Amino acid sequence: MVRDAMAPMATPHPGFGVSVCAGASLLSNVWDVLQGAREEECAGRARCTVANRGHPHPPHGNIHTPPRPYSPRLVKSSSTAVGVYGSSTRMTPPDHTSTPQPEYQAFSTSATFHPLFETGGCCPDTVLVTQNYAVFNVHSKVLLANSTNKLGGLLGEDVPVVIIPETDDVVDIVLRIMYGMSCLHDPPSMDTTEQALAALRKYGAPLAQLAALSSPLYWLVLSYAPHAPIETYALAGHYGLEHIAVEISPRLLAYDLSNVSEELIVKMGPVYFRRLFHLQRSRLAALRRIVLRTPALHAPTETCDAERQQQQVIRAWAFASADIVWNALPNTSTHALCAAFTQAGSTIDCLDCQVMVQTRIQELISEWSALKRTI
Repeated sequence: MVRDAMAPMATPHPGFGVSVCAGASLLSNVWDVLQGAREEECAGRARCTVANRGHPHPPHGNIHTPPRPYSPRLVKSSSTAVGVYGSSTRMTPPDHTSTPQPEYQAFSTSATFHPLFETGGCCPDTVLVTQNYAVFNVHSKVLLANSTNKLGGLLGEDVPVVIIPETDDVVDIVLRIMYGMSCLHDPPSMDTTEQALAALRKYGAPLAQLAALSSPLYWLVLSYAPHAPIETYALAGHYGLEHIAVEISPRLLAYDLSNVSEELIVKMGPVYFRRLFHLQRSRLAALRRIVLRTPALHAPTETCDAERQQQQVIRAWAFASADIVWNALPNTSTHALCAAFTQAGSTIDCLDCQVMVQTRIQELISEWSALKRTI
C-alpha cells in the first residue's frame, strides 16, 4: 500500500548518492508497487483499444477513456557500479512483450538516511520517496513522535512506502530536525529552510518545541541573522519561533522600520512588528530621560559656588545631552555616551565639579546598560 501526494517528477538532487545493495528489499517494494500501478494503466489502455475496434474515428464524447494514473518509474538492475556515496543498481524490468514497456527513471538514496541508518538500535522501517526520486530510509516511530497528524495522513499501518511532494533538500532538513541532527554541515539557503518549516507545519510537527534553545532548528534559523536580520526575524515571527525572534531583535535596534516592506510586515505579523516598534521607541525615550538628568552639585567652596557650578557643569552637560538626544539611536553604545560627556567635563576647571561629572557618567552608563535590549 502506497500513500501518494506527489507532484510531477524532476531530476535527482546532486547531493545524494545512489542506493546501496543493503536496501534492495525496501527499494524492491517501491518497484513492485509502482510497477503494478503501471501495469494497471496498460490494461486500461488495452480495454479502450478493444472498445474502439471498428470505430477508428468515433464521435466526440461517445467513448470515455479513463484518465492515466500517475505512476513513478524507478529503475532496478543486477549490475552494480560503486560511486562516492554508495552503489548504483540498475535492473532491467521483466520483459512483457504483450504490453507497452514503461519509461524508467533512476532514483537516489540519501547519504545520511540510508538503509543501514539506525536509531535506538532499530533499522529503518519506512521509505520516503521525494518529488525528484530521492529515497530516505526512516523510522516510523520517530516521524509519528514528531507529527500530530501522522505526517499529513500519509503514515499508517502497513504503509512501508510514502511518496511526498517535497524535494530532497527540503526533506533532508525536515528529517534532520525531527531526528535532532545538525543542519549546518552543508548550510541550506533561507528559501529552502522556509520551505522546510512550511513542510514541518503541514506535517503537524511541534515547531515551538523543535526550535527550543540550542536545538538544530534554533541554530539553523539563527545562522541567517548576521546577513539578513529583518528577514530572519520575519521568518521566526511567521512560525511563532519566540526564542529565535528574541535572540535576533537586538540586531534590529537601529533598523529603520519605515523601510520594512508590506510583505515582510504581513509575514512577521502585527504582534512581532509591534513588539519591535515598541522596543525601539521605549529605548529612545529611556535614553532621553537618562542623559537629561544632570550631575549633582558639590558643596560650595571658596573657588566654586553654586552659581559657578550652574554656569560650568550644567551648561556643559546640557550641550552634550542635546547633541546626543538629537542624534540618538536605540542602539547607541555606552562608549559613545562616555566619550561625549567626558569631553564636556574636560572644559570644567573645578576638580570637585569634574568628580561630580564622572560620577554621573558612571551612573548613566550603568542605567543604559541595564536597559532591556530584546523584544
